[in-house]
Amino acid sequence: MKKFPLILIVVVLVLVGWFAFGSTKTGASLLDDTAGITLYRFGNAIPDQGFIEIHFRADEEQWWIANAFIGDEWVVKNQRALVRKDSPNRFAFTAPEAAKGTRGPVNIRIELTKNTVRDPDAFNGIDGRSYAAELSVVDIVEQFGLNVPGSSEELKRGVGILVPSAEARDFDTQRKGDVPDLSGGPMDCSAVAATNNILSLMDEHLSDAEVPDPPAMIEELKKDMQWNDGIINRNFLTGKNAFVKRYHLPIRTEEIVQPRMDDLEDALSSGGAVEISTRMIRSSSGKPNTGHTFTGVAASQDGSSISIGVHDPATPQGTDMLQTTISAGDNPYIILRYPLWDGIVLVDAIFVQAWMEDGEENSSESHTAPPEEENNISTTTAPSAKVAMKEIEGLIRIDEFYPLFQFHESPKDACPGPHWHADSPVYAISGFSMSDPDRDACGFGRVGIGTGIVHKKKVTEAEIGRFTSLKWENL
Repeated sequence: MKKFPLILIVVVLVLVGWFAFGSTKTGASLLDDTAGITLYRFGNAIPDQGFIEIHFRADEEQWWIANAFIGDEWVVKNQRALVRKDSPNRFAFTAPEAAKGTRGPVNIRIELTKNTVRDPDAFNGIDGRSYAAELSVVDIVEQFGLNVPGSSEELKRGVGILVPSAEARDFDTQRKGDVPDLSGGPMDCSAVAATNNILSLMDEHLSDAEVPDPPAMIEELKKDMQWNDGIINRNFLTGKNAFVKRYHLPIRTEEIVQPRMDDLEDALSSGGAVEISTRMIRSSSGKPNTGHTFTGVAASQDGSSISIGVHDPATPQGTDMLQTTISAGDNPYIILRYPLWDGIVLVDAIFVQAWMEDGEENSSESHTAPPEEENNISTTTAPSAKVAMKEIEGLIRIDEFYPLFQFHESPKDACPGPHWHADSPVYAISGFSMSDPDRDACGFGRVGIGTGIVHKKKVTEAEIGRFTSLKWENL
């Protein structure tokens, strides 16, 4: 009779321990034996932007959380991992000083957990995995056809501050089934993404349609989409529709211009196949604007942490998990952190494919953004003679004008002369935002030199109103 209470106590203690410490369970057993690092070089600059690539031993339906350390530097923080045995994940990161200029393997440690971890000390005692990761450096000049005349963000060639909306919701969603991750020429990304999704839908719905093999299919789609050193979006939709009709595929495509994260989540969760079109602008090394198209395979949002999983013809096979922010303004853009571009990457449209059942119409359509925002990333009002103007001072960073009152001048310290710092994110007149880029040294630049030169700008009342609604300050 006395054994029963004792057994009950043991069971209760086991359950309490499970719930108390279950959140520390890691996925170290899911991690394979290899890991790699790829850094991208822009011109003669020392490469510091890239991907950490990890491989897995098994498939998991649930999402995991990936963290990575190089030495004591926490370089990948709480990023969603899509765990697939035959599909590695890549996570964007900025290389610490210890890894810059290194030629041999880089020692990294990967932690895979079920829950987010805020304190790096919490990893002590958790079973992660350490690697001597092979390092490769890729020169980026030809990756997007940048050496070919006629580059434009409208031409998809090759490869701010977060402002959550009041109705934003957390979600985790992914494309069901196997999605190919094909590659092609340096300016074939749109046709490659379309081929990935058409083949995945055919496989998912057991279609016996006789389409060309993947390389020939990419070439045929390029012709349909009027490829001319790249593809523009208005030809993408009509070209894909022509291909679909030719092979009697019951696929309907919807274009959503300037999509919200909700649009992407709805598309993936409903079984849609998604291409993600981007504009790549404001290169810090002066490269011409260009564009790129990804195959979308996953998306997640957990509070302010947002990521999008893509198959990218510009990277090796696997899923690239790109950190995502949302620009400010009434019609915000999705902004991707993409190591292959040293500027801003905006999602300008998504194309959503659905497999139509018998009797459903498979025509394609486009939903456009409000006309005043559709073709403008940051708008400034063109003043007429009647528009009131005000001249203000500010700093210019990547073509954006930041009012000066947000900065404070600091004396010589680790920086060899007076320089500008800011204690919180600073806002441009357009609504874009950035944090202090060099907090331990010269911040936003030395006073009177380069980016630290104070400029004057005339702004309209509309621009002032947009700025003050973000910064809560009066100019």
